[in-house]
Amino acid sequence: MVIMLRVFVVAIFVTLVVCVTKAIGEPICYAKEKKDATNVIVTRVNCNRDTEKYDSDLLKMFTSEEKFSITELLLDRTDDGMAFDQWEQTGQPESTISSTDVPPTTLQLTPNTEIPSKFVFVLLSLGCTGNTLVEIYIGTISTQRGAVGRIFFPLIDIPDVIFTLGPGEGKFFTLPDTVVPKNYDFYKTLNTTVIVEADVTVSVYGHVQCNKGLTNRRRATASRIIPVRDLSSEYWVNLWWKVGVSQLGIVATEEGTTEISLSFKGSSSNFSIHQYETYYLGGSFSITGMHIVADKLLYVVACNLQENAISDKNGRDGICETLEPVSNWGNDFSLVPFPRMELVFENYGLEVFSAEDDTVITLLGKVVSNYSMSRGEARFIEIPKEVNNSFDLISSKPILLAQFSGRLSMIYVPSLSSCDRKKEIMFPVWGFGNKGERMFLNIWVSPGVSPSSIELNNKTHTDWKIIGEDYEGNVIFQKSLLEVSHTIKFRNGDALLAIVYGTVEKLSYAFPLW
Repeated sequence: MVIMLRVFVVAIFVTLVVCVTKAIGEPICYAKEKKDATNVIVTRVNCNRDTEKYDSDLLKMFTSEEKFSITELLLDRTDDGMAFDQWEQTGQPESTISSTDVPPTTLQLTPNTEIPSKFVFVLLSLGCTGNTLVEIYIGTISTQRGAVGRIFFPLIDIPDVIFTLGPGEGKFFTLPDTVVPKNYDFYKTLNTTVIVEADVTVSVYGHVQCNKGLTNRRRATASRIIPVRDLSSEYWVNLWWKVGVSQLGIVATEEGTTEISLSFKGSSSNFSIHQYETYYLGGSFSITGMHIVADKLLYVVACNLQENAISDKNGRDGICETLEPVSNWGNDFSLVPFPRMELVFENYGLEVFSAEDDTVITLLGKVVSNYSMSRGEARFIEIPKEVNNSFDLISSKPILLAQFSGRLSMIYVPSLSSCDRKKEIMFPVWGFGNKGERMFLNIWVSPGVSPSSIELNNKTHTDWKIIGEDYEGNVIFQKSLLEVSHTIKFRNGDALLAIVYGTVEKLSYAFPLW
């Protein structure tokens, strides 16, 4: 099997040239708090790599082969998650709860019970030449209920992190940079999988950035992590590539061995990986068009270490995005240009990928364009910088649509019909630590919603800007934001879709909110 895989991979290349606290003593994780300009508390929980400081017997409980769930991980929460009395009265928790506030002995892990919220994923490298910042954000999806859960690393010796979230709360967690691979072999098996579990539904987002330094490369990316319940066993890769190193990470999420078939440009190979292992493929070629089929659920991420989508004038940045499974593709999309830096105007692009023959896509805007596509075809459409209005894209069959800026940002644009309308949204915004950074939120809201009916962090704001409207009449608002965990609530109406953008000189990111 290994020999066959080596032949297949070489052929492609030739063709393409808990916080556990230690039982007694100091914790290995600690929380840092700061306030942003709006006095909103930002909590970051950091975990060092001093693995000799925790109780090995306690850690075995979390990493044993027996399947555990945290359905009963409730800390005497007889009030259905509303044990935070002060939160209801003041809008703030009694205190910012870090992972070190939760004694591991109070957790009730019930074997063989379905986990309400689970994420199994891998974070890939941006090729930083200095230190790498690796963070994830975990947030509740409701202001009516909190969450308890853990972050753990099933195949590497990093302590678990137990976390608690109040209703409507989100936290940033800084992970050891050992969870990001440091080399870019053509193919290998990685053991750096990260797992997040919680007793209620939560959202998870990931962020990787080369820390600022004279000798470090300037790259950053952020992406949404798809929960296990929304994963699938079939994927097509759609990733912009002109130069740089493409990367693909495929994670086996289910028990036992997962059989995988990988097809590309007329060649194919079958191989297997064990639960939580990651099959990694990297090389200086385009991986768009790879077809991945398995007998169990997979998590798949695609990256490009250094790229600029449209022009080379502004240097290189990296992109990493969680691939959308074929079952999540859609037919109707609303598009607006990515927010731009002051006095910087660039073309941007769309790359449409079709999994079926006779797929017809139509761009609706000032100019109507039609394209016919075949199975496995990727079509790049460059949008001139002069087109600064919103427009729609409709497809006769489900497609995977990627949007790129020239700086570089990339997102897989969610189909409008695949989005659920939401009265509340909790989400992160990452800064870059650089002067001149700008972060934005674009949000598609139901007709008739006004800025006075939108609460951002318990306040209304008058600086929402209307930037467009989709074909169903949803209005697209935009607002600049600061680095913090945010909460949006609607007094009337709701939101269909939201996208976060961040940009500064030579760095940018974008990701959709779900």
